[in-house]
Parts: sequence; structure tokens; C-alpha cells
Amino acid sequence: MRYVPLVKVLALVVCIFASPTHATSTKNTWYVGVSLLSSKTEYVSVEDLKLTHDRRFKSRSIGGTSYGQRRVEFDDSAYGYRYFVGVSPNESFDFELAFIDFGETGATYTTNDIVGTFDQSSLEARVTLKGISAQVQYRQQIGDYEGFEWLARFGMMAWDGEVQNTFSAFGYTTQPDKRSGSEVNNRGYDEYFGVGLSYKINDRWRTRFDLDRYAMGGTETDALTLTTEYRVDWSWF
Repeated sequence: MRYVPLVKVLALVVCIFASPTHATSTKNTWYVGVSLLSSKTEYVSVEDLKLTHDRRFKSRSIGGTSYGQRRVEFDDSAYGYRYFVGVSPNESFDFELAFIDFGETGATYTTNDIVGTFDQSSLEARVTLKGISAQVQYRQQIGDYEGFEWLARFGMMAWDGEVQNTFSAFGYTTQPDKRSGSEVNNRGYDEYFGVGLSYKINDRWRTRFDLDRYAMGGTETDALTLTTEYRVDWSWF
């Protein structure tokens, strides 16, 4: 059933290329571009860190019987990039293929008194998210503002998420222990959608701002992007 949304996207692409508006253009306009992303993700939560820590140290967090002071340093924002190639079959629609790197986020979860007085343990996590996406984009000029267009898009992304963990424990009654491990990569196919604002600088160059929401494994990642596009002379006709 995961492939049903992808079939819908492909069907929409076929309709776009076969639409009557295609007759208004003598060629398909190709373009390439790059985006800088500022993202915020729910892929790993504070509760995920606590549960992973508890499984590692076999500690209990209910009732406060095992932990003294706890400290969480959590950073769910990151900077990344997006490379893409697109084609405009007509003046209203685009189709894009892209590689997206959402960057790296991190967190540290530290606890005291895990076994005896003054003992400590910590879990340091590093999270990376990447994906390959395909999207259909609709564009519409904003009133009489020449060169400005608003954008709406829907797409599918094959994504890959990895969490690397480093565990540490030390104290008076605990022997120093530091171990690293990488959780099994999580992969999936999920949809995303977004809106944007585009400005045509000239016949070759455009810039745009986008706001997108990606669904990855039941979590959400929001990305704000600044994009530069370059139109090329390739054509099918």
C-alpha cells in the first residue's frame, strides 16, 4: 500500500504532460538548481533518547528510584542542501527530481546516581537524514506583480535515516565505560507537500523561498529553503 501515493504522483505527471496547456509552448524548458535548507525534525525525540538510555543501562525512570539529576541537551534543527533538475512542460507546472541532505542533528542525555552516589551515565546521539524525491509543482503569477509567482507542490521521497549513539558511564562505583554503536538504518517511502514564492530575475535565472513538510516514518520534518534556478536550452521538440 505504500506505493499507492507514488502511483498517484505518476498519474498526475502524465496528465500534466498531456494537458491542453502543453500546446501553448513549443518546447519543454529544463532547469537545474541548488537549495540551502534550514530544517527542524521530530525524527528523534527526548523520549526516544530516554528509552534508548534506559535499555542500555537497564535503569528505571519511573518513580525516580534510579535517577538523581537529569540533563537533556537537545538540538532538532540543522542546515542542509538540495540539488535538483526540473522540467516545465507548460507555464503552470513543473516536475522535479532531487537529492536532499537534511544535515545532522544531535542530543545528549545525562543522568546521575544510576547505581550509587555520584555515578553518571550519558547518551550522545547524532542523527542524519537524506532522501531522493520526485515532485509535481504548480505555479501561478501573483496578480500584476510581474516576475513573482506563488508555488504549491506535492511529492514522494525515498528517505534514509541513521542514528549513531555513544554511551558513557563513570563514577565511584561504576567502572569507566564508553561504547559507540550505530542503530540499524531506517528507510521508507513517504509523501511531502509545500508552498513557495518565486521571482524571475531574467530568462535564465530565478530565485525562490520554499516551506515544505516531510513525513518520514510517522514523524515530521519542516524545511525552509532558499533556492537558485538556472534555465537551460535543452528541449524535446
